[in-house]
Amino acid sequence: MLIEFFGRNFGPFRDKFHLSLLAADIDPNDPRGTVDVPVKGDDEPLRLLRCAAVYGPNASGKSWLLRAAWALRDLMRTSAHAPSDEPIRQYFPFALDDRSRSQPVELGLRAVIRGEVVQYELAFDFRRVVFEKLTVLSPAHVPERVLFERHETEVASGTWLKEDVVRIIAQRRQFRENALFLCVCDALATRLASPYATALRRLVNYSDLARVSWPFVEHHVREVAHRAHTDEVFRHWLCERLRGADVGVRDVHIEEERPNDFEEDEGILRSDRDSLRRRRISMRLVHGDSSDVEPFPLWLESLGTIKVIALTPLFYELLHSEEPQARFVDEIGASLHPVLLKELIEDLNCRVPPSAVRGQLLFATHETTLLDAPAKEAVLRRDQVYFTEKNEEDGSCRVYPLVEFSERNNVNIRKRYLQGRYGAIPFVHGLQE
Repeated sequence: MLIEFFGRNFGPFRDKFHLSLLAADIDPNDPRGTVDVPVKGDDEPLRLLRCAAVYGPNASGKSWLLRAAWALRDLMRTSAHAPSDEPIRQYFPFALDDRSRSQPVELGLRAVIRGEVVQYELAFDFRRVVFEKLTVLSPAHVPERVLFERHETEVASGTWLKEDVVRIIAQRRQFRENALFLCVCDALATRLASPYATALRRLVNYSDLARVSWPFVEHHVREVAHRAHTDEVFRHWLCERLRGADVGVRDVHIEEERPNDFEEDEGILRSDRDSLRRRRISMRLVHGDSSDVEPFPLWLESLGTIKVIALTPLFYELLHSEEPQARFVDEIGASLHPVLLKELIEDLNCRVPPSAVRGQLLFATHETTLLDAPAKEAVLRRDQVYFTEKNEEDGSCRVYPLVEFSERNNVNIRKRYLQGRYGAIPFVHGLQE
């Protein structure tokens, strides 16, 4: 489970930023929005947050904050196999001053992996990884254990160097400067590195749900259709969510589309044809209770219905995944009614028992109904709310938590936010010509 995500010099964030999912001591007797995660050697578990929401005006850095998770995951996913002369495409430094444009991007996270608190951090520029370190920080009374520390292509310390295969990999100039040492070890010293590499990748999943276009529909909905075709439990869960969302859908119709038949004189056997062309799974939605009504193709459905379908795998995994994961989602409420979004978040954050939680959700939104109640009763706890704000003088952005303001349990956070008490709202000076 994710404890903290942090970085520096990425996108509009010139200075250090962090998103903490460590629960604050504001409601010690209230399990709402939290999950207890045991740590080896510690008597007390870590109390972590299930969700974190980022609010702020347009162009204040919300999307870039979440894209930092994409950059880290994409680098971990691709760097081991990238050509040696390929630039690091995830390099997006702060572009509004000369010094930052030439400095490395820094990204990292702290998490509980297999009962241990682990920290992974790295720095990279357009051509190379300049720093990388993996450390075990728990239990609290034991000195930290560095698994490896890398500077440029030099790996000179860490307990992994006791393994022969890692020592060979770590020899100077024996691995590419644009590759992550963690991912090289994942490929060549799988037994040692894979538990960490795979767990870290699961904790920085990123989805951009701000745009709902036809390519978006095809990509996400076909994934849902394939899963519903092979997993009856998921299909049942999907139908329940669609019925509960009040979008008029009563059932889903899943069918396999076989390739068009070929004539015998084309000289292609049926078995060869099926192996050459992947079978497609289509999904149509059943409206109404009458069996005479034909299921609707997806292109007739509203964007809101499509968005609900696209979100179902995400929420399903946060409750059913075998391994912990974290999902970073941009504009989660786009095309959704505020009441429906509130219901989705409230179910994950407040109603699901802690024992059923398998992941965490970090999302950007403008929807303030999640804050609209006395603080002790709102869908989001005070320590689950972050704000982003842009400095108009130098163009840099910062992120800061609501808990900095030490609000009482009985205040309405939504009302105070819209009054401007926490900043992070647009100041419109007039749109007249």
